[in-house]
Amino acid sequence: MEQKRFPTATVDALKAMGHDARELDMSSGLQVIHATPGGYFGGADPRREGMRKT
Repeated sequence: MEQKRFPTATVDALKAMGHDARELDMSSGLQVIHATPGGYFGGADPRREGMRKT
């Protein structure tokens, strides 16, 4: 997770649930894949290496 973007309580809650929640110094650039019943949907932050397909 990007450092200083989430409240400490959020990070602690994720860790308490067993997630490997680590905060790193990053400069944005979100990439995501969302699984749906009909297939996959992907998105990339166009401000970085990714590009949006429409």
